[in-house]
Amino acid sequence: MPNSKRLTILNEAEVKDLYGVPSLSLEEKRVSFVLNDMGQDIIQSIRDRRHKCYAIALIGYFKIKPIQLNPSYKELQEDLDFIAKEYFPKYKVPRFSISRMQKTRIYDKILHLLDFKTWDVEQHHKPLTTYLQQLTKSWIEPRFLFDACTEFLARNYIAIPKYTVLQRIISQEIKQERNRISNALKIAIPADLATTLASLVDGESTLTVTELKQAAKNFNASELEKELNVNKLIQPWMTQVDQVVYALSLSQQNHLHYAAMVDYYSITKLKRFDRVTQQLYLLCYLQQRAQINIERLADGFIYHARKLREKAKLYAKEMAYADWEGAVANISKAGELLYFFIDDTIDDQVSFREIKQQVQGLLGEREIESLCLYLKKQKRTKNDYIWEFYDKQRELVEHLIRPLFLCLTFEGADNTKVLAEQLNSMKNEFLEAGKLASTDRRLIKVNQHLYVIDEDNNILLERYEIMLYLLAQNKLDGQLFIPTAIKFRALHDDLVCDFSWAQKNKLLKDSMLDSMNTEPAKFVRSMEQKMSEKLQRVCQRIDDGDNRNVILRNRSGKTQWRLPYSGTKSALNNPFFARMKPINITDVLRFVHQETGFLQYFEHVRQLQSGQTGHLNDLLAAIIGNGTYYGLHGMASISDRSYDHLRTVQANYLRPETLNLGNDAINDATAKLSIFKHYNIQEGLIHASADGQKFESRLETFKTRYSSKYFGTNKGLTSMNLIANHVALNAQIIGANEHESHFILDLLHNNTSEIKPDILSESPLVS
Repeated sequence: MPNSKRLTILNEAEVKDLYGVPSLSLEEKRVSFVLNDMGQDIIQSIRDRRHKCYAIALIGYFKIKPIQLNPSYKELQEDLDFIAKEYFPKYKVPRFSISRMQKTRIYDKILHLLDFKTWDVEQHHKPLTTYLQQLTKSWIEPRFLFDACTEFLARNYIAIPKYTVLQRIISQEIKQERNRISNALKIAIPADLATTLASLVDGESTLTVTELKQAAKNFNASELEKELNVNKLIQPWMTQVDQVVYALSLSQQNHLHYAAMVDYYSITKLKRFDRVTQQLYLLCYLQQRAQINIERLADGFIYHARKLREKAKLYAKEMAYADWEGAVANISKAGELLYFFIDDTIDDQVSFREIKQQVQGLLGEREIESLCLYLKKQKRTKNDYIWEFYDKQRELVEHLIRPLFLCLTFEGADNTKVLAEQLNSMKNEFLEAGKLASTDRRLIKVNQHLYVIDEDNNILLERYEIMLYLLAQNKLDGQLFIPTAIKFRALHDDLVCDFSWAQKNKLLKDSMLDSMNTEPAKFVRSMEQKMSEKLQRVCQRIDDGDNRNVILRNRSGKTQWRLPYSGTKSALNNPFFARMKPINITDVLRFVHQETGFLQYFEHVRQLQSGQTGHLNDLLAAIIGNGTYYGLHGMASISDRSYDHLRTVQANYLRPETLNLGNDAINDATAKLSIFKHYNIQEGLIHASADGQKFESRLETFKTRYSSKYFGTNKGLTSMNLIANHVALNAQIIGANEHESHFILDLLHNNTSEIKPDILSESPLVS
């Protein structure tokens, strides 16, 4: 494959770092260049001391990364001087060159020493491509496949070949996977669905792509109407869409990648692709959009049902006070009412109906009832007012809560099966006949009989409907489920099914985790051995005085220990900080990029566009604008970049995936600094903390919530962060109303940096 057709996987700095001589600290040199007995025998077999030093250096480098390097003397000079000082005192390595045959013989010995094999196309190409064929089904992203290649080769003790070799193999496998998907799609997609998707792209459908992209920003009825409209139009297609996508065997990562293309491309650009590519993107997007649609409708249903309950309680409280206060104010009119019974001017032939009309001229029916209860020292119950309020909310129920409910399908646990059956039955009856017919008295609580069942023992259907809505909202906390919404489905829906678990041996093998593929008894013994060795090493360091964090004292033949304590000194207003000059944040980011290359991870959304470098200044402007809440409009107003240009750069390069990769590059480089370990609370252990931080939001989204404690009368979000040694490893945006503990495992599990916390706390650490 021509070089111009290959995907750009690594940037120049990464290629140089992987295939170049590693830069080692003094401690790392001592560890890497140490030789065991077999290594010493190999070095003894080499006559020339220059070549001995060269061989020791290559052995050390190969331990760090199994790659056959071709370093120059200048690149090795510092390490050769260290090796000569360690193994050949008073010997100074002169400048020399080594022939290709000599280097090959040295590497043959190194490969034999470390039990590695050199890359052989005939022997190793097929196993690697077979492995990649499975991985491309998991994630088609080139960098992920490259890392998987190096991991596979190292695990099988095969030296990593040249970058162009891996680049060519990965490009071929990505192309092959795209061809597989295209061929499978051509076979699986029905003609009517293909026509529907074509009309959607061509703008001939009732629902356009632009309308499909529009989503509800909050829980207002007008916003939820957008989601109801989308649900009404796409649900008839979803059975076929799900069947076709299932036939493609797409992983979640690849599914999200293809779905994101519809959001990225405008409808004009989407039309430029061939029909198969359009179908792939739209199928993935429709499935993802349907998932978001159901979750938002479920959130809307819960929100309005909860608000209905809260408003009913507030109404009951206010009306109870108003009725009691009104009765007190009307006590003087009680005499006038009683006077009707002794009024001689009223003819005995006057009907009681006329007398009632005269009485109601003084007080209304509600006021008379409240006055009577007051005189009898009685009050209406709270539930009386609550159900009175529900009766007044028929318009809300019929025009908003019921339409939201009709879009949902429920599934019950052991204690909510009856409720789930009744809800699904009610849904079908409303869809088919437009009214509720069947009821289940088991769901009516004893204290609700008075309000839901009338005097003739008939169920009041309107009140029964509201009762079911409120009951469903109350149970959607882990007792009642919505299987079509990830957020509200049962735990067993996320577990491996029985059919897949029947192939557990293959699943465990494919996991490539030693802990999963080792016999439990053997694994426990190995862990016990490692624990014993660590305990002995810790105790030995304490006895030798190497551990300065523990102080031993021997008094009266009894050894005691304590931790060192030092008084804290305030660093506030220290003159040292006054001597530090302020630095522009852009210069800081450029320096960080120079040291870590993190901006190279912000790749174009189209893989063929990767490797461009002319956008770095624009990318910095977009990052700073978003990171400082200044926005792209603000950055455009103070620079020579237009808003449209910055928005294009942001759309092309700023995505959660690229932000994570860039953040990981900075974190990994930070972890390699010698100062990083000094922030450890415990020696040798990384103690991380996970906690949420509240931020007020200017935009209306489905995650923004009211929180008077943090935002007053405004809305905001919660940013969940995983922090270790003041380094942000991972983050996730959640709603201000969601419990933070539910997302801690996600933060820890999805941490893709090389910093792996040993201990995790759920509250901020002060270190």
